[in-house]
Amino acid sequence: MQPWNSVTFAKNRRYGPSVLKRPALCVGLVILLGAAAVSLAAGPATSRAGSSESLSPGQPAKMLLRVYPESREEAREFLRLGLDIATLRTDPELWVDIIATREELVSLEDRGAVAEVVIADLAAHRLEQFGYMPFDFGPYYTYAEMVEELDSLHARFPDITTEKIDLGASWEGRTIWAMKVSDDPTVEDPDEPEVLINGVQHAREPIGCSICLHTIEYLCQYYGLIPDITEIVDGREAWFVPVVNPDGYVYNETLPDGMWRKNRRDNGGGIYGVDLNRNWGYMWGYDNLGSSPYPEDETYRGPYAFSEPETQAMRSLIDSHEFIWRPVLVAVWVRLRLHRG
Repeated sequence: MQPWNSVTFAKNRRYGPSVLKRPALCVGLVILLGAAAVSLAAGPATSRAGSSESLSPGQPAKMLLRVYPESREEAREFLRLGLDIATLRTDPELWVDIIATREELVSLEDRGAVAEVVIADLAAHRLEQFGYMPFDFGPYYTYAEMVEELDSLHARFPDITTEKIDLGASWEGRTIWAMKVSDDPTVEDPDEPEVLINGVQHAREPIGCSICLHTIEYLCQYYGLIPDITEIVDGREAWFVPVVNPDGYVYNETLPDGMWRKNRRDNGGGIYGVDLNRNWGYMWGYDNLGSSPYPEDETYRGPYAFSEPETQAMRSLIDSHEFIWRPVLVAVWVRLRLHRG
């Protein structure tokens, strides 16, 4: 028996089957990668010419570039520039994928970089893939739909899920919601390991929300039916935070390119946002590789560690529990992924 082949985990029937039909594999992605990072603009390259005007008001048009540094040190220099690095590959060849404006492309070329335009206009590319959807993520959950789905999951599986839990409010006052899955979810059992899975620290990564919700549904739907799933739920306390960055996520609902990354802190001067994944306390501000001290940059780390209410909420959750990390989680994933009923 392979239940993921026979069950469709569709968010909304009007869009047909979800792109995520195998939630066990989704669990593996979360565990092995730590966070899902699939952009709304992901997809094959397009030959469409780039535009200097953005389809998102007030934002310059973005493109996907591939740059081929001559050395690792040159690759590190791109990190120091505070650019929006999508991928850094070192084997078998060295290249860097960068989400950039046309002005940043010109700046790179002025530095002597050889840049290949992979997708000339990410907003136009997304429109080709999904159509104009300023208030809808297609097969992915919006923030409002995520809240509704948490309520629905608890209504369907009240014995092994909590009601949605308020972790705190974002900059703009939206609630950061969590849910716990366990055999006795309202009780803290010190003998059961605690697991935390979260999504959407970066606002343009909607698949992280879907992974959390589909994993909850998978665990609940097959609890009592599949021994391995039953043992996981009975023997662990699994916490899920589908959307860590609700403000940026909701803001993306208004943008046809869906490429906003940071939260929505008002930095002044018309500049918004902190990269929440750079705002954690461990080695905050150690150097400017991978994070930036400049508010206009995509990787802006904030004025100080845990400056943002979103990371403060996550810190409070983590500090109040004893979450286990990757080695045990990988064992859980293997049992989910390889189970044959």
